[in-house]
Amino acid sequence: MASYVLIRGWIECDFKDVVKIKESVESCWMKFSEFQVEEAVAVLYGKGWSFPVEPINWVSFVFLVQA
Repeated sequence: MASYVLIRGWIECDFKDVVKIKESVESCWMKFSEFQVEEAVAVLYGKGWSFPVEPINWVSFVFLVQA
């Protein structure tokens, strides 16, 4: 059975936590085969994550847009 899911959102965090969040996302994303997702599809949707490369002010935002 197929389904359609749209997830949009962000995580507000300290910049020092961005690396931890990115590592967590990548480790979860590597489990794509457990969910019968093809690697090409996992790579495509993995590109929906956006991580800041440097701190701006006092808070950092990690964004996710999947359509």
